[in-house]
Amino acid sequence: NQGAYIGKAFINSIFVTVTGTCLGLVMCSTMGYALSRPNYRLRKFFSYFILIPMLFSGGLVASYMINTNILGLKNSFWALILPICCSSFYIVIMRTFFQTTLPDGIIESGKIDGASQLRIFTQLVLPISLPVIATIGLFFTFAYWNDWMMAKYYLNTNMQDIFPLQYVLITLENNIDFLSRN
Repeated sequence: NQGAYIGKAFINSIFVTVTGTCLGLVMCSTMGYALSRPNYRLRKFFSYFILIPMLFSGGLVASYMINTNILGLKNSFWALILPICCSSFYIVIMRTFFQTTLPDGIIESGKIDGASQLRIFTQLVLPISLPVIATIGLFFTFAYWNDWMMAKYYLNTNMQDIFPLQYVLITLENNIDFLSRN
């Protein structure tokens, strides 16, 4: 039965990693692209809005209270996905990549052809941005795969059907360590 428990945790980790990586890439790339556009009116406001949490964290207690009481994420897969999915650092990397690497002529040509901003982003910007997307995607994948603290914070011990693999392995290691000492 222990093998089925570890197998379920492995499947949970794959689900959380794939979903979180995809959601994180969508959120960071769209925000980074919007902040890279010089004609976006709220660019300065959102740049500060992104920069301040990078410098001054709200703390673990505030994060826990928001995620459990306001967002209601306790004991769900979303508790393992959403707290990690939008990183200020990754948004700044994306914004800088779009500002320095993306030629303005490509976006202007899309506007001249009558394309919407969404079409310009998906068909012109994203194919050029594959190196930064792959890099940030790799960072997200490692972050989600190796994460066990979100499960410790947001999942009760009776929620064993949604535990990720890393949490199960840490728990097994702690149990073995406890048994070896006693």
